[in-house]
Amino acid sequence: MLNLGEEKESISVVSDQIGSPTYAGDLALAILQIIPALKSNGVQTYHYANLGECSWFQFATEIIRLSKYQCEVIPISGAQFKTKAVRPNFSLLNTKKIQADFNLEIPHWKDSLQRCIEKLG
Repeated sequence: MLNLGEEKESISVVSDQIGSPTYAGDLALAILQIIPALKSNGVQTYHYANLGECSWFQFATEIIRLSKYQCEVIPISGAQFKTKAVRPNFSLLNTKKIQADFNLEIPHWKDSLQRCIEKLG
């Protein structure tokens, strides 16, 4: 998005697919926090994603806003975006289990995105 926002006057981004963007730095810190607390009493599945939800369009809009680019972000439907990959309209992960089992505080995606943009800038 940063490259497109810098190069293009406008970009079209899917607005009807909802998820939660996840900052890799937050995920790495969470993994480091939970490793010492893991017990080998069977297999467990944990989901991690930053808190909050948004569409790809909302995510791109926030990236462009934080980067201060003058690129217009135009919402389109998933059907209008040509791709071979089939994407669900709602792919939000439930993080209640990882938060409860490891007393994990997960940042909101907007806060993490701002930290990420600041590091890249």
